[in-house]
Formats: sequence, structure tokens, C-alpha cells
Amino acid sequence: MPTLIYSVTIVVSCLGVVFAWMIFHERQKVKEVQENIHCIYKELERAVRLLDSPDDSQIIVGLQILSTINDPEIRLKALPRVADLVADSKNPQVVDQARMVIHQVSLLGRSS
Repeated sequence: MPTLIYSVTIVVSCLGVVFAWMIFHERQKVKEVQENIHCIYKELERAVRLLDSPDDSQIIVGLQILSTINDPEIRLKALPRVADLVADSKNPQVVDQARMVIHQVSLLGRSS
């Protein structure tokens, strides 16, 4: 009988160690994902700021960032400025990039 108790204690202890390791590992993965999401949102905020730049190359960079990162909320917030760029910009590259962002926003609206 004491052998059975020792065996059960060892098995339960091993299971406890395995579960503790799994919890630690999952917490590390969640922390990495949260850091990645935070970096993505910083880039999106930067893209929106770049859209207000007087420099066409900075505006193009902002539009490219918006087109590569799929966040409908940020894209919708930037949409009025992007539409202004299509209407007012004299640079054809800016207009083309802005139209691409508008097209991608319209595709996001259809998929949901």
C-alpha cells in the first residue's frame, strides 16, 4: 500500500511539473503575440501621421503601410484623408497608392 501511495504521488508531481511548464510556455507565446500586436498598431499610427506629411515620399510610405496591414478600423479612420489625396494630389504615384488603399478598404467591406 505505501508503494502505491508513493507511485501516485510521483505521477501527480510529474503531471504538476508538466502542467506548470505548459502554462509558462503558453504565457510566453501570449506575451510575444501581444508585443507583435502593439508594434503593428504603432506602425499603423505612424502611417496615419505620415499621410498628413507635406512630403509626397512620406505620404507614399504611409499609404504603403496602410495597404500592407489589415486593420479595417484604422483604414476607415484614414479613409477621408486618403480620399482627399486622390482628389487633391498632383503626384500620380500618391494618387495610385491612395486608390489602391481605397480599393482594399472596399474589399474588406465586402468580405465581412
